[in-house]
This record gives sequence, C-alpha cells and structure tokens, in this order.
Amino acid sequence: VCTSSAKGSNEALSSAIQQLNWRECKNGSKPGPIDIYWVGLGFDEQVYSKPGVYAVNKLPGMVELVQKVHLSRIIKRMQLLFPGEFDFYPPTWFLPEQYHQFVGEMTVNKKLTKRESQTYIVKPDTGSQGEGIHLVSDPRDVHAVVGARPAVVQKYIENPILLDGYKFDLRMYVVVARLHPVEIYLCKDGLARLCTVPYEPPSATNINNTLMHLTNYSLNKNSGDFIHTTAANTGSKRTYSSARRSLRKQGYNVDKIHDKIVDVVIKTVLSLIPDVTIWDHVTNKSKLVRSFQILGFDILLTSDEKVHLLEVNSSPSTGIDAERETKPGSGVMQTIISPVDEQIKVPLLRDSLRLIAYVASKKSPSNQANKKLQNVVKPQPHVGATEDGLFDFPSICPTQPEVKENFSIQEVTLLKRAAAVFIFFNGFKTSLRIGATAFRNMARRCRLCEQGSMPAVDILFIDTMRQWRGYTESHQPAGLPFQGFLEALFRLAKSRFRGSTLKEKLESLLSNCE
Repeated sequence: VCTSSAKGSNEALSSAIQQLNWRECKNGSKPGPIDIYWVGLGFDEQVYSKPGVYAVNKLPGMVELVQKVHLSRIIKRMQLLFPGEFDFYPPTWFLPEQYHQFVGEMTVNKKLTKRESQTYIVKPDTGSQGEGIHLVSDPRDVHAVVGARPAVVQKYIENPILLDGYKFDLRMYVVVARLHPVEIYLCKDGLARLCTVPYEPPSATNINNTLMHLTNYSLNKNSGDFIHTTAANTGSKRTYSSARRSLRKQGYNVDKIHDKIVDVVIKTVLSLIPDVTIWDHVTNKSKLVRSFQILGFDILLTSDEKVHLLEVNSSPSTGIDAERETKPGSGVMQTIISPVDEQIKVPLLRDSLRLIAYVASKKSPSNQANKKLQNVVKPQPHVGATEDGLFDFPSICPTQPEVKENFSIQEVTLLKRAAAVFIFFNGFKTSLRIGATAFRNMARRCRLCEQGSMPAVDILFIDTMRQWRGYTESHQPAGLPFQGFLEALFRLAKSRFRGSTLKEKLESLLSNCE
C-alpha cells in the first residue's frame, strides 16, 4: 500500500496495514507495481493510469460532488423525482442565486408560524471543520456572513436529542467499494461528537455561541470544557455504540433509528452514482484500476426519532491523535493517542483494505486486474459478516431487496439512464459539460421537438445556461454540467410528456432516447 501521497496524520493507516501484515510504501520508491494507492485531497489523477496499480481510495469526482452546494442540488433533484423519500435533508437554498427566494419564504414562514424570528444556518460551499458556519435569524445577516461566495442556507433543526444535556451529531463511516454494480458498506460503529456548552434553543443571547450549536470536533476541541477521556461512553467524543446505549436508556427506539440511518446512507450514495459515473467516464483512468472511497456521514437525531443528514465528507479525518494539557490550567499541551478514535478508525481502515482485497477475490482468477494484487493476502469471503468484522450489512446491489416498498434501487437507475444519454451525446469528448450542438442533436434524435421548433430547444438551452452561469466557475468550459442538463430534461419532460409525476414523464422522455 503506497501512502506517500496520503495527507495528514497516518498513524491509524500504518497500524491497519501492520495488522494485516501487508507492506507500506511511504516514500513511493518501492520497485515494481503498487497494489493500492492511498491518497489525500489534491492528489494527482495520473495515479489512475499508473501501470500495475490495482486500486485507488478515491472515486473520481466525489470530492467535488459532496461539497455543500453540489450535494444539496443532488438531493433536491431527488426530492423532485421521489417526493417524501428524501425528507431527511433540511430545507436548503443556494446562495447567491436563491437569496431573494430565501428571503421571501422566510417572511412567509414567519407569518404562518407567528414567530418573531426563525433560525437558519449558513454554510460556505467549500468550508470544512466548521469554518465560516454561522447562525442567523435576520436574512440581512446572510450577505454579511458569506458575501458573494457560493454557500447554502438551511433551516436550523431546533429539537435535537441530547446526551447529558449537550447537543451532538454522529459521524458514520461508509465505504463505497464498487460502482458497477453498486456496493455500499456501513461501519458498525462510529463517533458521537458533543458540543461543549449545554444546549439551549437558539435565542438572541446565544445565537453566536458556536460551542453550543455546532458539533464540529475541530471547533469544540479547542474549548476549555472539552473532556478527553479513555472511556468510550464519557467525554466530548464517544463511540456511536455507547451513544446508542445511552439513548436506549432514555427510552428511544435505537434499532428504528439505526434502520433510518441505513436508509439515509443508501439513498444518498445511490443519488451520487450517476454523477460519479460521468466523472469516471471522463477521467483518464485505466479500466483495470478499481476506485473506492470512505465517506463520512454527519447525522443529527431529533427528539421525534427522525434522522437528518447534515453533510457528507469525502475525506473524513482518520487521525487518532489529540492534544490536552499536561496538567489542568498549565497551558502546556501534549499530543496523545485518543483511545476512542483509535478504537474506531484503525479497524475502519483495516477492514476497508480487507474489503477491497475481498472484492478482488470474488472475481475470476483469469481477470488481469486480480492478478495484479501482488502483496495483499486475500481474506476469506466473509468480510462484513464475521463478529470481528466492522461492516454492518452486505453489498447493496440491484439484485437485492428494495430499500422500501415504494422506493427501489431500480428506480434510481432512472438517473443513471440520464447519465448514459449525457455521455452518449457528448461523444468521445472527455468533458463534464454538454454543449449547445450536442444538446440540439439529443433533442432531435430523441424526438423531443417538432420539425421547425428547434429554436425553442435553443432557447431552453440558453435559458438553462443563464441560470447556471452564476454557479459555473469562469475558467470552466462552456456548456451545461450534468445537473443543468437534468434540469433541462425535467423542463422538456414536463412540457412534452404525459404522466401523473415528474418521474413518469422523465421515464417517457428517456425511453425516446434509448
């Protein structure tokens, strides 16, 4: 396993590799092929095409796709197609383009609820570790907080379940082990991250108290009230399993809550797959290289036992070190190993590597990619099912039962079909955007316009481009990204096809293209 391009603290990764009795290459100078490249943010995509590589721990495009604005757009399109199935994501507006819509809806809600003020949370698009996050109750404060930067503003969730009087969130770890067919694994255990100031509902006097309202570890670890502990069920960072025990004692149905977390994970990952497929297509990636990724899901639980997705992290921290004072009040800090982080993250990384090796062992021995696994001892095909395994359920793929009776994995293939149309009409170009000519060809070949009505298609394309221009970075090539392409398809489906739902109309449109 080559870790020379990994970023940050790698003690957990090194420990995981040692436990597997595998070899770690830290400086990239190992002669011969590397089996697995473990890379961090900002890695060189040429790693996908290096000879001899079996796997890379990054799915093409995932870093960009789970940024706050992009993820919110993906969830919103799923809410349009599958009403009621994606209500685990808070009401969201995109800034700056939806600022006036946000102000209008905020004013209407204030009148309907007859409340003097409502609280919203503003998050910059590319922010991390709690940076730039603010609570606001006056829409005029939004501009002061983010200016013209891309951001999201969401309704603040005011009735969280508390642990010992503190607000907390869950960091759940998910491994996307394969794209075709999709394989998703959820780690059995995770982290509960507590605020360091006892919770009170937002008010004019505490709305700026980030240590009361924001659960980000990177913010709270610097608080003098942060409690480091060697136990898994106390302190400001605990294991998910210990939080479950505490919630069970409070009378919550933790099994039902966990099932909802599984539901959120599956639906969110499946929502991302069409976009990842396009990124995978345009990336200069060898077909023999497997890409996989560990994602961090941040989950908030509310007192009505609902599960809310806060965000998805494409590079969740695997650090197991922490700082604390040598003596209380001394101001002298020392670096220590966090037992709670070590208990979760080392097995997470170890079993993730085992899982990828296991995925290889399921393939035919004649497969060339399987032969490239030089140094990895393949585990028996029971990873994820053993008592000491860390993963909670086997792969979720189209041949398995539906997630819900009215929401099957097959239905999500609707957007994979749309992605296939996007790729086909883009031709052989390795572009993430479809141009006007390709869009016009698509409309004509799919019989989406009458003879002589091509100008209407051009107007639709230009109008959709205008809406997306503010979000598309100036240095990007001209054309519609897949999100904008879908928006145009939705408008065509609504205007030209019959059906009681947008989903039925889109199915009819795509059938014309296939």
